[in-house]
Amino acid sequence: MHLLLKQSVGLLLCSLFSSLCSAGQLAAKLNIQLELEPSCKINNQSVNNETTGLNFGQLDFGETTAAFNRVIETSLSNASASGLTIQCPGNSPIKVTFGAGQNDSKVPAPFSANYFRAISNGTDFLAYNILYGTAREALKPNQTITLTNNGQPQTLNIIGQTVNNGRSVSLGQYTDTIPITIEF
Repeated sequence: MHLLLKQSVGLLLCSLFSSLCSAGQLAAKLNIQLELEPSCKINNQSVNNETTGLNFGQLDFGETTAAFNRVIETSLSNASASGLTIQCPGNSPIKVTFGAGQNDSKVPAPFSANYFRAISNGTDFLAYNILYGTAREALKPNQTITLTNNGQPQTLNIIGQTVNNGRSVSLGQYTDTIPITIEF
């Protein structure tokens, strides 16, 4: 019995000593998360779903006389190239909408059948169109172009075309701003 008591006291001391060295054990979890949002490259600039305020370049018709009597054309120019180059992962179609300009309702009457937009210097208006593609189709305000997406860069060639019939218009800088929405 004495031996049994010594063994019991020994086991009790080992248990006590062991609990002092290791106070306990706790199980916990570490959560890891990554959310992938839709994104594309537009003119070699990475953009995501909420990007705003981008500048895709300009259509600059240059300088001419106030009573010009012809069609003047220019191509979209931007920092990286000409045209609008869009590259999105996956295979969902890319939709590009060219919104209404600031002066679309002010296209001069002699051109209103074939031209859908107007640039202005604040006083007078000149008719212009935005043309796209090899067929050089005119983009009407709020028209959407759908591009096939295969994950490779898609370039949308954009041309501006303004016209006058020799009527005299006031001097100055003629401008317009077109909002562009890209869905991907």
